[in-house]
Order: sequence, then structure tokens, then C-alpha cells
Amino acid sequence: MRRVLVIGAAAKDTIVQGSTSGRKRKMGGVVVYGGITFRRMGVATSVVTNVASEDRGFRDLFARESIDCRIGPSSCTTTFVEHLDGDERALSLDGVAAPITARQVSDALEGVDLVHLGPLHPGDLDDGVLDLLGRRGLPVSLDLQGYVRQLEDGQTSHRASPSLAPALALASIVKAGREEAAEVMRATGRTLRDVVADFGIAECVVTAGRHGGRVLCAAGDEVEYAAAPPAAEGDPTGAGDVFFATYLVSRLRDGLSVPLSCARAAATASRQVAGAHIDEDTLALPGP
Repeated sequence: MRRVLVIGAAAKDTIVQGSTSGRKRKMGGVVVYGGITFRRMGVATSVVTNVASEDRGFRDLFARESIDCRIGPSSCTTTFVEHLDGDERALSLDGVAAPITARQVSDALEGVDLVHLGPLHPGDLDDGVLDLLGRRGLPVSLDLQGYVRQLEDGQTSHRASPSLAPALALASIVKAGREEAAEVMRATGRTLRDVVADFGIAECVVTAGRHGGRVLCAAGDEVEYAAAPPAAEGDPTGAGDVFFATYLVSRLRDGLSVPLSCARAAATASRQVAGAHIDEDTLALPGP
């Protein structure tokens, strides 16, 4: 794996931890956490996303990290408020960027050997993106979060998108949190093992924060992994994105085994929680 294309919303996140009234504003989304992780691990990285013209901080961030960014126009930038309590999170959505189009993606595919899909909500990508990727036949990795979210009155809950099945059919390696995996099973009427078999998924990574997780492989084996305790308790936002990017590089470029890839990814995610991987100054948004 020499070049990866990361597709999804860049987000302006406001983080509220526990019962505290303090709030942090930062840049986020899979294109940020995953994109930076891919690049820092030595993989040439491009991102396709849409942000409002006034949010130049994203362009500046990608430039500092030597990431090729293909930013399309939007009247607003995707904006989340996240309430965190340990591994529990509640999300509200205050703004949605324009959907990423197949034309934007097509213009960025040259020289790419992995497409990493990281939609944050059901409307993040227009329907033509999955059709395009299916025709091009490039390897696809998928973070399922955007395809198992429902938006209602600005609040998010777990509910499968109609695009879930086409997305699963494209992907060779998939990641889901525990609740996201449960929604996949509910929506498809299949066990997770059957989902892996029926959709031709090579590896399905199920993360559970500080409780570790597991990887279901097409060959039938299942690998459990332990979380790496962070050196300091911090903000877990983006740790799953960092984990998955590290796992993909470990498996697809470096050829590490599933257990070793999980251990390496867990260590990087732990550093992210502790603020030692992508620090808060790097991600900070201007303003109060």
C-alpha cells in the first residue's frame, strides 16, 4: 500500500467530557484522524472532503501534515457536539456539509491503491460514490459509523442506512464499534460471522474502547485483542479512527499478523487518548 485516498466529512467538533462544563473545539473526522495517521506512518495520503470556505484551518492542517487535500465547496462544515463519559458518547449534529460527489472522488483516484471510506452520517457521500468505486474495482476499507447512524432533529442514533449493504459489498476490511456491529446484525438479520461470509469481507474489526475488541476473519478464525491503557486519561475522540488506520497499514503494507496489527493499533490509539499521537494544539479550532 503506497497511496491511500480517505473520503468523508471533516468535522468541527465540540467536546464535552463527563459532567464538566468545559468545552474543547477541535478539527475531527476520519479524514483528519485517519488521514494524519496514514501519513505519519509513511503512506502517501489524499483526502476528499467538503468544508465551508471560512474554515481554512482544515486546509492549513492538511498542508502542515503533507496531505494532498481535495476540498470541495459547501455552505457549512459538518459540526458535531460530543458528550463523552468514559467510552459512552452522545452526539448531536449542528451542521451538515454538502455531500461528496462521485466526480470529486473520480478526480482523486489516480495512483491510489486503497480507498478508505469514513462517512460520519448517512448523507456524507452521494449515491454515485459507491457505484463509482464498484466500477473501478479498487480495494476499499470501510469505517461503518456513517452507515449505521440516523439523524433526527439534530440527534444521532443507531439505525442502518439503505446504503449499508452496497457499502459492505464493496469493502474488504471493515471496522465497527460494538453498538454499530449490533445494528448491522439487526438490519441484515445475520450474525456478524454471516455478514463477513455473505458480503465477502476479509476482516471485520469490532472495537470496544478500553475493553479491547476482536477481529473476525473470512477464514473463520476470530482474534481477540486487549486495549493498551493510556499513559494519561484524555479525550478518546478519534481513537477508533487512529486504531483502524494503524491496523490497515500494519496489515496491508507491513504484512503483520492480525494479533500483531491489533497490538500496534491499540498502542497508537492509546497514545491518541493520552494526547501523544495527534496533540490538541494540532487539532485546535480558533474561536471561543
